[in-house]
Amino acid sequence: MMNDSMWPLIQQVVLSLLAVAAVVLAATWSKSPLYLPLPSGPYRRWLRAIPVLATAVILGILRAQFMDCSYLLFLIILPIVALALCIGLMIIHYHLLKRISDISTLLVIICLGWSILGTLSVSATATMLIVKRQMDDIHEKNPLTLWQIVEGHKRKPEDAIYLTAGLPAHFSGEMKECHDTTPEMSISPNIGQLESGTYTAPDSIKKEQLVTLTIKSMYYRDTISTKIILLPDPPEIKRSQYQGEDDKRRKAVFDLIIIAKNDSWVFRSDDLVVKNQPNSTERQHGPLQQTLVCQPILALAGSHAFDPYVDLICIGTASREGTQAEEENRAGRRSVRIAEWINLALRNTRRSKHVYTMNLGQYVPQPGEQRVLTTDETAPERPVVLIGVVRAGEIDLREALRNVFQQHQENDFFKFLATHYPGREINLYERVSGIACPR
Repeated sequence: MMNDSMWPLIQQVVLSLLAVAAVVLAATWSKSPLYLPLPSGPYRRWLRAIPVLATAVILGILRAQFMDCSYLLFLIILPIVALALCIGLMIIHYHLLKRISDISTLLVIICLGWSILGTLSVSATATMLIVKRQMDDIHEKNPLTLWQIVEGHKRKPEDAIYLTAGLPAHFSGEMKECHDTTPEMSISPNIGQLESGTYTAPDSIKKEQLVTLTIKSMYYRDTISTKIILLPDPPEIKRSQYQGEDDKRRKAVFDLIIIAKNDSWVFRSDDLVVKNQPNSTERQHGPLQQTLVCQPILALAGSHAFDPYVDLICIGTASREGTQAEEENRAGRRSVRIAEWINLALRNTRRSKHVYTMNLGQYVPQPGEQRVLTTDETAPERPVVLIGVVRAGEIDLREALRNVFQQHQENDFFKFLATHYPGREINLYERVSGIACPR
């Protein structure tokens, strides 16, 4: 079966031969106003063949060198110039033929010149049309496409992509246009950073902002855009990002989220957190403000704050009071409780994430630390913490998280966790809460 790549060559050969036949016929037709007075004798046959030979040479050059979309502009200019010169030579030939009858050699040279230029014009035009058709076919089969890269997989971006401060989103543009396979990518307005297909939100977002990411093809100039909505953090949330990688150097961003920087788990509760936990000098009479942990979790999920993450690690902690076995179990139940509410929130928003539990265990005091403390004083030992993970490809999450803890031992919070909590294992958790969260 004939290869599809042969068709353009066959089309060009046929068009070129027809053009040559027409040129030679016009140049040697005795009744033509452009009649070529070919000299008699053995050279007459070779002079007739010169346009054919020239066409073969032109065809070979065009096929070998210019059958490519990168020469499209050249192929557009070439036939225009060749046709203009051809017409000029034809006019000169016509006027010389009318006024002078004994300079047949000059007339032959001029006539051969315009016949060759005419052939060149037709051949170049045919080549240009074939190249343009090839480009259009390739563009139609491989149109401009914008992908968001998540877990190493391409997916069509949603109508709006939500990002909080410092977090990245990974994109890829595809097309086939001449030799270009990567479209131009830009953002507007110039907020945040775009580099090698990765857009990173600015480190600080004071108010909600819209950034438009656009890819554009170079020749056809078609465009595709997606909206990136930058979300400010609620005032009670504290987040910080850390780069991490597994032993195979596969990278991810770990976003440490303290659900509320002044909140903590209620002493010996698996469901309640203390709102705005005061320190011992600020303690006032009366009960502390308490709320179910599901409320801040669902509020975050409803604000699209979880959208950028591929994985969510729900951390459980317990303070120093009580026995080790009892409090380690409590810390485990707390991590499970957060995971259940997150899974419920994700199911309600129809967004898929990998949700893990991580039981850090009971707070272990260091030698010399005061061991007799009030429950208010041990509140910082019961933080409500999540880790969101943003990654473009596969990663060994356990290795990467272990490396993050090791690399950031000087960070106050990581140092606090690494020094006082022995637990590190994470486990995938897919169950949802079986009860509704009261408003």
